[in-house]
Amino acid sequence: MGIYLKEEPLDNIGIFLDGDVYTTQPEKEERMRVIFSGNEEVIVHRRQAALSSIRQFNLPLGTSPETYINNSIREINDGSEIVEAARGINEVRDKHDYVDQIVHALGYPNQQGLAKVVDTLSVTPDWQPYTQPLRDWLVARTAALNL
Repeated sequence: MGIYLKEEPLDNIGIFLDGDVYTTQPEKEERMRVIFSGNEEVIVHRRQAALSSIRQFNLPLGTSPETYINNSIREINDGSEIVEAARGINEVRDKHDYVDQIVHALGYPNQQGLAKVVDTLSVTPDWQPYTQPLRDWLVARTAALNL
């Protein structure tokens, strides 16, 4: 949270949570009270500024992003290698493994494999609602900056 301590304008700063932790406004507020403890005016202002720049991707309640991504890719009926890799994952030790195992099965380096997962996810019907908060923020910032 050092960015908030610099007291620079935060209008162009967007911090996005992936959507499975601190999902409600009260949870976010409580977390900010831990990070910015105290009731002094400057602390309250920093806490509010931090809260105003935090957004999150849109997930069904109680669903991890990795599970959502895997399930969305499984719904594609194109027989592609990435869809088959997603369908081949039935149980994981850690929720992050839903995406990590797809990347591993594809045999790509990590960043390249993640890019393939995102490219595939982006053609599913779930992409638009999942990324809508990011799109909304980008549209608002583009308009505010006259771009």
